Amino acid sequence: SRTFGKGLVQTVSRLSETASLKITTARYYTPSGRCIQELDYAHRGKDGAAHAMPDSLRRTFKTIHGRLVTEAGGIVPDTVVKEPDAGPMVGALMRKAMFFKYASSLAARGRLDSSTQVTDRTISDFKRFLDSSSFRYEEDTELALRSLRKLAGESRFDRGFFDGLDALDRLTTAEKLRSFERYREEVKLGLRMEFTSRIRGERGRIQSSFAADRQLAVAIALLKSPSDYRRTLAP
Repeated sequence: SRTFGKGLVQTVSRLSETASLKITTARYYTPSGRCIQELDYAHRGKDGAAHAMPDSLRRTFKTIHGRLVTEAGGIVPDTVVKEPDAGPMVGALMRKAMFFKYASSLAARGRLDSSTQVTDRTISDFKRFLDSSSFRYEEDTELALRSLRKLAGESRFDRGFFDGLDALDRLTTAEKLRSFERYREEVKLGLRMEFTSRIRGERGRIQSSFAADRQLAVAIALLKSPSDYRRTLAP
């Protein structure tokens, strides 16, 4: 995936107990001579916020092999591999540290060791743990329906329209109950990584993610294919 576009170095000087001065003191440049910094802090908008440089103003540079690259926007890889969307439920589990809390509860009861596997029984137990923890989240469709209901009310839509929204609400609720089935592999991966981190540390946690890492799989495949590797880096 494209890099963030961080190309500036700041130096922070303490002025007092309540104030500091941050000055840009250096810039990063790639060998082609371009700066990958995306946000333009020198030319702020009327709201005072820094914005990305428009594509029309970005200069083009050439690498040693003559490949064209543009400034002010991070580094775009030759092979782009989009990560699959984990969905709102998995995102909420991560934000609310539910994988971490569940692993902690198992460890506290002496039920977590190097032999612990993530099975269907583990998933069921995790669901019970979430229920007991009053875990809640909202699907994107729920948010969209709420917004649509509000707009329809303001526009004085007919009652039949709201009957249709009620039917969609019921379908959304039914699908929400299936969320663990829809994202079973993502949930299993989250649990596996958290369990491994408790037993083998951060290094083990990262290693446990390799099997499901699509970007890593593509990178390894490129390295294993000399012809593809040469073609990717060719002038």
